[in-house]
Amino acid sequence: MSPPDGDSLRPTLFAEAQFQPDENFYPRFFSEIFLRLRQQVSPHPWYAVVIYPNRAAERPPPAAFASLLNLPEVRRVYLEDFPRRSTGMLGLVSLIICPPAQAADLSRSLAADDTPPLPTHEWLDLIETILIYKAAASSRNR
Repeated sequence: MSPPDGDSLRPTLFAEAQFQPDENFYPRFFSEIFLRLRQQVSPHPWYAVVIYPNRAAERPPPAAFASLLNLPEVRRVYLEDFPRRSTGMLGLVSLIICPPAQAADLSRSLAADDTPPLPTHEWLDLIETILIYKAAASSRNR
């Protein structure tokens, strides 16, 4: 995600949700970041965020990439560290990754949120879209 033109104080953000264990994730992730930084020279600083459902989904990086995880520009977020009650945008991530049997209850809870992060009609449309895709994926899996 790139900041608006003319706003050189905001960083370029590289974010990826990684919900399946992948031994080659870090080589791919950092290669894509550095390729973009090389091809599109920018005055903006950059940050990278990886979102995992839990620590078990993360695989150790190859030695050549391990030190990159210690950079102040790189963050790993584990959803298991957040409270169980999911609201707002974090609630949408929970809805995307929850088992199909829990989707209806969670979507009702999100729809009933008194202070949604978007206008109400957009918020409800987004919840509905996630449910439709989730139902379609569930049908294909069966």
